[in-house]
Amino acid sequence: MAGATLEEEILLRALTGRVVGTEVMKDYNKIAIISEDSLMCAATSTAVEASYLSKNNFGNILHIIVKENGVKDVADKVIDYDPGAVLLMFSGEGEESTGLFVKTLKSLSEAMVETDIILHERIFSSGGLQEALKDEGVAEYLEETPLFVYTADLEGGVMVLNEIYIEGGNVELDPLEHYPLTLQHIELLKKSLKKEGADKEE
Repeated sequence: MAGATLEEEILLRALTGRVVGTEVMKDYNKIAIISEDSLMCAATSTAVEASYLSKNNFGNILHIIVKENGVKDVADKVIDYDPGAVLLMFSGEGEESTGLFVKTLKSLSEAMVETDIILHERIFSSGGLQEALKDEGVAEYLEETPLFVYTADLEGGVMVLNEIYIEGGNVELDPLEHYPLTLQHIELLKKSLKKEGADKEE
């Protein structure tokens, strides 16, 4: 199986965003999405937003694009908006993405923002959370904050919503809900992950 093309990667984001928007975010009436400035994160975020609004006629969304010179303003924007959940949409591809993710969490922690936090699977699987937990203030904040991540179980053909428990730097996942994936979604995920693995080997 060849790796995913750019067109397939964009379609994959639409399929992932559909499940996240209609299932993962379904119980929230007001959400914020904080993303890095990248094509793939924009594609996923847009799909989440459109799908969420299609299922929730009274839903409200704030989208914040984080850049290096604007990280400090993130917490104030979230506090002013007061969402039920914040979705952190970072790819984890490279030091810049991971660095912005960590700084975003630090901004939220320093302001002690009270909200559910949901992580995009790729920033989690790339080690972004572990990197953030090296900061003692962030670690203490996340231990007391409702924290979740959605992951893919390709063998089971489902997306899994997990609650994350953190204690002493250790991370444990507790699966809460499972959402079925289409065959197309599963195949594109496999192709994308194969390409990602090949890129890391180069």
